[in-house]
Amino acid sequence: AALRVGHREGASALEVLKKRVAAIKGKDPAQGGALSADRSWPTYFGNAAHNRTPPTRKSIGLRKWQVPISQLLYGTNAESTNAGRIVTIEGQQVVDPTMNHHLTVQNGYFYVCDPWVVASYPVGNPLPGLSSAGGNVKFFYPTDVQPRATNKPQFNARRRVMGMQGSSGVRQHPFFCTVANGKVFAVLGAEALTFDANMWRGIEVKQPPNYLVALGYQSGKLLWSLQPEARNPFFDAMSKDDQEWLKSVFIVSGPTYEAGVLYVMATQARGLNEAWAAAFDAENGRLLWRTQICSANPFAVFGSVQPDLGLPVAVSNGTVFCCTNLGAVAALDAMSGTIKWLRVYDRLAPADRFNPGLRASSDFWAPNPPIVHNNVVVVTPQDADKMYAYDVESGRRVWWVERLCREDGAQSTGLKHVLGVVKGNLVVSGTNVHFYELRSGKKSAGPIDSLEDSAVKGRGT
Repeated sequence: AALRVGHREGASALEVLKKRVAAIKGKDPAQGGALSADRSWPTYFGNAAHNRTPPTRKSIGLRKWQVPISQLLYGTNAESTNAGRIVTIEGQQVVDPTMNHHLTVQNGYFYVCDPWVVASYPVGNPLPGLSSAGGNVKFFYPTDVQPRATNKPQFNARRRVMGMQGSSGVRQHPFFCTVANGKVFAVLGAEALTFDANMWRGIEVKQPPNYLVALGYQSGKLLWSLQPEARNPFFDAMSKDDQEWLKSVFIVSGPTYEAGVLYVMATQARGLNEAWAAAFDAENGRLLWRTQICSANPFAVFGSVQPDLGLPVAVSNGTVFCCTNLGAVAALDAMSGTIKWLRVYDRLAPADRFNPGLRASSDFWAPNPPIVHNNVVVVTPQDADKMYAYDVESGRRVWWVERLCREDGAQSTGLKHVLGVVKGNLVVSGTNVHFYELRSGKKSAGPIDSLEDSAVKGRGT
């Protein structure tokens, strides 16, 4: 069989593989779950495998300061009237229930972003805006002046399509930067639309593409960008096929960094949604490989809050794990992009046979990334009502747990957030906190008696 690296085969694939091997020589891959000597938190859930132990903290639960995210990003230009609000299908303004912004921390500064702006502030006492306006921002990107607020995803106007009223609402989408090797990596350029083109036949609602950027973590100066614009040497260095692909995809979250490479999942809407995995050189943004995983009808629910287009990827021991929100989980070789295994799961049944992507339930999993720990990868697809655990090597399903659990004969509102792993137990929250044995999936009482000397690996508590 011909050698294949991502979408390349034969001699072209061999050349790509040689460059990859040369690029990673002498680099030590990060060890999942390792304790950090500093107080950094460089990416969503801490590390590439999403099983890192948080740094030791004192005075847990003591609030030291609070600042609205909109003010951190836009300062005095922040829109106070619509901040943190969305529009329901009836046109009413309600509080946005999503928790979409996640901070990353490095060397005493934290980083925050949305689809248009990246900002950095001191951890101790952030004051929104430039020093000239009384703030202490370290930098704004893409401008050195105070950014102007735009139509942000927290408040989308209603639209009229084919004479019917509809609301675009908001996606349960995590915004985060990744900090590594003196760089800040982020995805900018567009928000995830919540209007599904398949729900309005004959009306095209196209998802705009977005792009990766790398900034100096101290200065905020642009190091490279894959924005498809004139005179961009990093984008122009791509092949024509890769350029066209980059202009057609939406990267579903901030990148996952491992051993000098950025890994992402991206979607491409062509009637059906296509799920892709891709890898980029962190030094210059060069596309190393891209692999299509699957295609299916996008997932939507009744309500103003919608699931995301995909989930952040996890990387561990040379394998990239992707949960597509399109009915499939995949493990790919981190070096070549070759699919190691692909597993389908039971999606929620459609509410309308004419709109196969629309589900009746308005409650679903939070955008939890895959967690890799002790040879098991745990995923919570937002288009399924189960949590699944797979063997990392074979893809064999080890166990599954229903999202809607029953307690004392009464049905709860369901599980929501995967918090991490502590002493062999998976910690999941909903209306309550639940513990499941990582190896078996059986519900346990949890290590309640010894939590004080144990830190939850993952999101943390």
